[in-house]
Amino acid sequence: MGSLRQAVSLILSGLLLSSQAFGQAQKPAPPPPSKGQEPAQRVRPDLKQARRAAERGEKAEAAGRLEEALAAYGEAARYAPQDMPYATRAAALRSRLVRTYADAAERDALASRFEQATEDLAAALAIDPTNTIVLERLREIKSMSDETGPRAVPAIPGLPQLKPQAGKRNLDLRGDTKTVYEQLAAIFGLRVTFDADLIVRNVRLNVENVDFQNAIKILAAETDTFWRPVNATLMFVAEDTPEKRRQYDLQAEQTFPLSSAISSEDATEVLRILREITASPHMDLDTRIHSITMRDTPERLALAGALIQQIERARGELMLEIELLEVDRNTARKLGVEPPTSHRLVALPPNLLSLVTQANNVTALQTLLAGIFGSGASGGSTSINSLIPPIAAVGGGKSTFLLTLPSAAVDFSDALSLVQSGRQVLLRAEDGKPATFFVGERFPVTLSLLSGSLGPSTFTPSPGGASNPFPSTSFAAGKGPVALVAADFLNNGSQDLAAVNEIDNSVTVLLNQSSSQGTFAQAAGSPISLGIARTAAPATHPGIASATFTNSGCHDLVVSDPPANQVDMLLSNCDGTFQKPVAIPAGSNPTAIATGDFNGDGHQDFAVVNEDDDSVSIFLGDGTGKFAAPTGSPFVLARHLIVTSTSLPDGVLNAAYTAALQSIGGTGAVTWSLTTGALPAGLTPNPSTGTIAGTPTAAGTSAVTITATDSANPPNSVAIPLSITINAAAPPLAISTASLPNGTIVTPYDQILSASGGTAPFTWSVSTGSIPAGLSLNAATGEITGTPTSSTTTPPSLTFAITVTDSSATPLTAQKQFTLTPIPATATERGPVAIVQNDFNSDGNQ
Repeated sequence: MGSLRQAVSLILSGLLLSSQAFGQAQKPAPPPPSKGQEPAQRVRPDLKQARRAAERGEKAEAAGRLEEALAAYGEAARYAPQDMPYATRAAALRSRLVRTYADAAERDALASRFEQATEDLAAALAIDPTNTIVLERLREIKSMSDETGPRAVPAIPGLPQLKPQAGKRNLDLRGDTKTVYEQLAAIFGLRVTFDADLIVRNVRLNVENVDFQNAIKILAAETDTFWRPVNATLMFVAEDTPEKRRQYDLQAEQTFPLSSAISSEDATEVLRILREITASPHMDLDTRIHSITMRDTPERLALAGALIQQIERARGELMLEIELLEVDRNTARKLGVEPPTSHRLVALPPNLLSLVTQANNVTALQTLLAGIFGSGASGGSTSINSLIPPIAAVGGGKSTFLLTLPSAAVDFSDALSLVQSGRQVLLRAEDGKPATFFVGERFPVTLSLLSGSLGPSTFTPSPGGASNPFPSTSFAAGKGPVALVAADFLNNGSQDLAAVNEIDNSVTVLLNQSSSQGTFAQAAGSPISLGIARTAAPATHPGIASATFTNSGCHDLVVSDPPANQVDMLLSNCDGTFQKPVAIPAGSNPTAIATGDFNGDGHQDFAVVNEDDDSVSIFLGDGTGKFAAPTGSPFVLARHLIVTSTSLPDGVLNAAYTAALQSIGGTGAVTWSLTTGALPAGLTPNPSTGTIAGTPTAAGTSAVTITATDSANPPNSVAIPLSITINAAAPPLAISTASLPNGTIVTPYDQILSASGGTAPFTWSVSTGSIPAGLSLNAATGEITGTPTSSTTTPPSLTFAITVTDSSATPLTAQKQFTLTPIPATATERGPVAIVQNDFNSDGNQ
C-alpha cells in the first residue's frame, strides 16, 4: 500500500503545480502608460503631499466624482513628477472623461439636441484644451445648431394666389376631365375655366382625407393637365404640353441667398444640381453676394428653394462604437477541461494481493503490477509510479476491487492575458463623405481607401450563367419545366425534386444522390407522362405540390392540368417511383395547388385555384389516396362591387329623360338608392334596375350621391357622386366620350358611350368601320360589351365611327371616330393563380 500512497502523492503534487500555474495566468498585466498633458504649474517635490493627493483621488474615483479625482491625481503628479503611476492615473482618467463627454455629445447631436451637445464638448475641452479633434467637432455642431430650422422662403410678389377653402375632404369624383375639375373646384369654393383646345377623357378621382393642393396635383397628373390661378377664386386648366406651358404658365424671378456654410466651390456645385433637377435655363450665380437668381415658373422656383434648404442642412450622420484588440496568434491556445471518457474496475483476488505484499524486490513487484494493470516493465527501467494509475480501493476482506479515478486533461493557456492592448473607437460616418476613425496618436485611416477589397457595389444575378458567383449545376428535365417541389421521395432524410413540364405534359423526378452533395439523378420511369404532349405552352401554367396522402408515410405528388380542367394524383411507391396518374376533375383552368389537413382528421387534403371561374376547389383525403369534395366546393370568389357609370347625360326641360346606372362585380342582385341630394323635379330612380327616368319640370343642375348595394352578407356598397343638368332648351347634340380604353383579348369589356345636348333617349349605331370581334354595341344604351377575340398573335388596330341620334321631333345626329387596339391576352391575368394554406385563425385547423 506504500506504492498507493506514493502514487496519490504524485497526483496531489501535480494538481498543486497546476494551481500555481493558473494563479500566475490570472495576474493582470500592468496597464500601458498613457501620455497625459503635464500642467504648466510647478511645485516643490513632496512625496507626502503626493501620496495624500493620490489617496484623495482614489476615494473620489471610487465615489464616481471623476473630475475631482482628476484634479487630485494631477496634484499628486506635480508633487512627484518622477513617479510615473501618478501621471499615468491622471492621463488615463483625463482620456476617460474626454471620451465620456465626446460620446454624450455625439448622441445628443444625433437626437438633434445640439445645445446639450455643445455643452458636452465644452466640458471636454475644459478638461483637455489642446484636443483639436474635440475643438473641430464643437465648431461643426454649432454650425448644425444654427441650421436646424428651415428658413421661410419669401413669397413671390405680384403673382395671383388661389385661396381654396381650408380642410380635408373625402373625394370620389367621376366624369370627364372638365366635369371632375368643376366638381373639385366647387367642393373647395372655387371656379374653373378651361382652354378651348383641352381634350377631355373619362377620369375618376377617388382619394380620402385630402386637401385641395394634393387633390389638384393628383387630378392634374391623372389627366395630363396643368392649372394656374387667375385670381383668388378662379383657376385656368390646359393640356400639359410644352407649347401650352409657354402660352399660359406664370413666370417670376427670385433670388436665393446661400448659407455661409456653403463655400464658393460648393456654390458652383449647387448651381449645377439645381439646373439638372429643375431643368431651368434662366439661373445665375452671383459670387459677390453669395446668392443664386432664377427666373421660371412658381412651381420650379419653389422646388429650387426647397432643394437649396436641403443642401444647406447638415449631412446625416451614423455613429458606431468600435473596440479594437491586439492579439498574439501564437499564444491563442485552447482553454478548457477535457472530461474523462471511461473508467476501469480491476478485481484483486486475495492470493494476488498476498503476492503483492510479499514481493521481495522491485522486479517482482513490477511484474505483478504489470499483470494487474496491463502495462509491461521494460528491463527494470519502468518506475513503480508509471505502472499504477490513479485508483481507489473498494471492498475489503476476501473481495477487493481497484477503481481507476477519472482523469481530466486541463489546458491552461495564455488566453487570459491574450490582449496586449485595446482601443475603444467612436466612428462617426457622415452622409456622402468617407468615414474616418482615429487610433493611437490620432493618425487618420480613411475607410474609403479600403473599399476596393470589398467587391463591386452592384451585383446582377445570373443563375447558371458564366458570371454567376455561386456554384450551380444544371439537371435535365422535360420540355417546358415551369414549377418545382422538393420532398423526400425515398424516405432517406434527403430532399429530392419534382418538376412539372407544361409542353410535353410530364413530371420529372430527380433523386438526391446523398453520396455526392448537391447531385441529382432521374428516377426510374422519369419523366412520367400525364397525357398527350402539347406543341406549345398553355395560357395558364400548371402547378405541383407534394404531401403524404396515404398511410404509407411516403410523399406523393399532385399536379394541375389547366387545359384538361383536372388535377393528376401520383401516389408514391416509396422507392422514388410513382403509380400511374389518376385524374380528378377540378374547376375551369386549375393552376396553383396547396396541401394541408383542412378538416383536422389527420389526413392530408389539397386545394387548387381555378383561374377562369374565379374559384377554389377543395379535396379532402381519406388516407388511402382517395378524395372527396366538401359541400360548397368549388368556392367562388366574389369580385369587388364597382359602379361603372361615371356621369349622367343632360336632359331637356319637359322632354322625356332616361339614364341607366351600371355596376359590375359584387354578390347577387344590386340595389340602387339616392343617399344625398335630390334629383331634378319629375325624375325618379328605380331601386332594382338603377334607371333614372321621367320628365323634368324644372331647369338647373342637381348634385346627388347614388349608392349601389349588393346582396352579400354583410353587404358591400359603393357610393358615387353624380350631377344631372336639365337645360331649358336642347343644346347641340354631341358625343362627349373622349376616348375608349383598348381592352384585353379574352377579357370581358364594358364601356358606356355618353352624349351631351339633344333630347333623350338616344339611339346609337356604328356608322363606318367595325368594332373589334367579340364586342357589340347596344343601340338603346350606347354600351359596348363582350369579350374581345383575335385570330392573330398581334391584334389589329380598328378605327370606326359611332353615330348617336336623339328623340327630337326633327331628330338630331352626331358622329365621332374612335380607335381600339386590344392588348394580347398574355398581358394580364384574370382569375386567381396562387394559393397558400395556414392556420390563420389559430383554431388548430388549416
